[in-house]
Amino acid sequence: MLGKLAATAVIAGTAGWIGLTAGEKGITVASLRIMAEVQLAELVGNDAAAMPGPDDAQAASAGPIIYWRHPDGLPEWRASEAKTIDGRAFLPVRSSEDLSLNPAVALPLNAR
Repeated sequence: MLGKLAATAVIAGTAGWIGLTAGEKGITVASLRIMAEVQLAELVGNDAAAMPGPDDAQAASAGPIIYWRHPDGLPEWRASEAKTIDGRAFLPVRSSEDLSLNPAVALPLNAR
């Protein structure tokens, strides 16, 4: 019993330390997904540079910049250019893009 408790404590502590370290380095689920896509493209022989990226989506938008959003999609916006704590630039949102500042909320089936 004591051995299982000690093993659980070690595993939980390790998971917490890994999460804290990833957060301090700015590693997010989105950045891990992008890294995995690039690695997979290289593994199968595709050119990773040819993969669509965030710049391609922004090139299709038009109009003036109306605000700046956090690059990880966090609920954080700026009226002018800004950088995150880890030095990444906020992304511009143009007037032709979706103006919703709140994420879509799924309604329960009985509320539809």
